[in-house]
Amino acid sequence: KTEEALSEKGAIDYNVKSLFGLKRELVESISASESKGVADHAQRVQFNEKNIDIYNKIVANPASVSEQIKISIAYFIEFGTPTTLRLGSGERAGVINSYMAAFVRVPDSYADWQDVIKIANGRWPTERNASAEARALAEFKKIYLRDADMNNANDNAAVTVMAYGLRPANRNLDSERAAILSFKYIYRNYPSTAEEWDIVRAIAYSGATR
Repeated sequence: KTEEALSEKGAIDYNVKSLFGLKRELVESISASESKGVADHAQRVQFNEKNIDIYNKIVANPASVSEQIKISIAYFIEFGTPTTLRLGSGERAGVINSYMAAFVRVPDSYADWQDVIKIANGRWPTERNASAEARALAEFKKIYLRDADMNNANDNAAVTVMAYGLRPANRNLDSERAAILSFKYIYRNYPSTAEEWDIVRAIAYSGATR
């Protein structure tokens, strides 16, 4: 949908399929509404066979996760939200992994889930983590053999994607395959962790160059 199609008589349509290209106030309103739906979901989720393994890997890592947080994570993976359905369950789980890699915790509040939803839609999260961004700056220099210019939109995008795992609005599998080969050349291994896949996405989609 276009932004003009989001409202009828001034009312926001909270069933918009993507936050890409929307003005900030709409991103905030829609992601806030969706985050409440995830954080407040109270019924246990019946997984399909594939998703139970994905879920178990996520909740097994933190030392202690409350039952409500487990339910919210399960709900997000299995059902998603209107703006994250396009990703599929495995990729939604990957977004949670990227969030956990950046902030070193599971999402456990409305604000946390709002940032998860923003990341899934390729939008900058509200919360920032200096350590994650410092790590991304170091990886940028390793990849591009120069310091990132944060005033350059492409460099800024690369660092932000590496730090927080922003997902692209539209995937390009050819670009991703080429980025995997670049990653393998630079790091001498194929990507396997959340952080490594975020680096692949930065190479594939940011537009940054050496």
